Parts: sequence; structure tokens; C-alpha cells
Amino acid sequence: MRDPLYVGPTRPSMLMGIPFEAWIAIALVTALPFIATSNFLVVLLAPPLYVAAWLICWSEPRGFELIMRWVDTKATSISRGHWGAPSRGPMTSRRQLRSKR
Repeated sequence: MRDPLYVGPTRPSMLMGIPFEAWIAIALVTALPFIATSNFLVVLLAPPLYVAAWLICWSEPRGFELIMRWVDTKATSISRGHWGAPSRGPMTSRRQLRSKR
């Protein structure tokens, strides 16, 4: 018999269906402009941001962690266009190659 996988212990801490990291991001995106402008209409950004965060976490509870890993690894790769895939190795530019000759 196979061992069942219990998702509960591996699920991130959530409040109303989204992780706490998303709540912090939503609070910053709405609170800081509200403090800067004193315009209450800025707070109306929170519900659409909450719905977007909830849709990200609807099928994958660790959706925000996956997005952050993508940003840390693939999105910041400067050699992606040259090699066709993200690479962590150093990429010398043509200008540096000409100066070595």
C-alpha cells in the first residue's frame, strides 16, 4: 500500500486563502500611497489585488514562492537572450573580447 501525502503540514500559512507574504505586499501597495496622498480612493486597490493573489494561490498554494524563485533565477539572468536559456555563468561582452586581443 502506498503512503498518502498529507498536504496540510507543507502548506504555507494563509489568511483568507492567500499567504501572509501576499497580505504584506497588498498592505504596502495600498497603505503607502494612502499615507502619501491622504486619498481614500487608493484603498480601493486592495480588493482587486486580493482577487489576483487568490487566483494565483487557487490551484497552487505556494504560487508566490514559485514566482519568487522564478524571479531569483530566471528573470534576473542577463545571458538569457544570448544562450537561449538562463545561465549563471559569466558572459563576456564583445568589447571585452576585443580588448584582450
